[in-house]
Amino acid sequence: DACCTSGNRPCQVHNKPGSFTITATTEATREPTSVTYTVMLKGKDKDRRAALGRLQEESEKLAQCLGGKIDVSLSPLQEHSQTEGEGRRETVWTVVSSKAKFRLDKENFGSMFVALADAGFRVGDPVYDFGQNLEPGTDLYEEAAALALEKAQATAAGGGFSLGDVVGVGFSDVASEPAQRPLIETSFSSPVLFFNQLRSQPDPRPVVDLDPKVFEMLNQKVPVKTTTVVVSLTIEILPAA
Repeated sequence: DACCTSGNRPCQVHNKPGSFTITATTEATREPTSVTYTVMLKGKDKDRRAALGRLQEESEKLAQCLGGKIDVSLSPLQEHSQTEGEGRRETVWTVVSSKAKFRLDKENFGSMFVALADAGFRVGDPVYDFGQNLEPGTDLYEEAAALALEKAQATAAGGGFSLGDVVGVGFSDVASEPAQRPLIETSFSSPVLFFNQLRSQPDPRPVVDLDPKVFEMLNQKVPVKTTTVVVSLTIEILPAA
């Protein structure tokens, strides 16, 4: 009934508006901001002094590729003998080696990557670093809330009712396990950048002559982290205006 009676006097009943809850989701995908690579430098010769000289040449070639702008740390020198052949054809080589580690940022990665690949270096053992804060920022929550409100307004328009106050808010965030993407699919590198830099050289080799290992480098797996934010709004339902 719309009203009740108490004796001869009516009393008014206030109909409380209903409500509904609507949810929206937003995501933020973050790539590493830098990568640390390891390059094996090696010198090999029958003469130990010559082997050391070849190792020095490799070190200088690496420094030239990095343009003197990247700090390089070298592991202690390793030395061993390597025997090839048998009998009269037996040859004893002296092999000296050292591991060079250096970090590349997104700003210098493209040019350095091409220079290293073109010089014959095969960078390995990548260690990726996420320099930015991986916690979801307020902008991600605001985006999800705005999307939820937009969905609520569309629902109200389609359902023929008006929206009242927001009477409840719920939110949560979930960080997924890092997903692995090929390097070539990240902002660290792109095929266009890669081939354009090769072709900008004075006498570029045809693409078909590129070492397949270069493409293996481009397909190294890169960890990518995704944070998902969920916002729920509970909103009053009012009669259509």
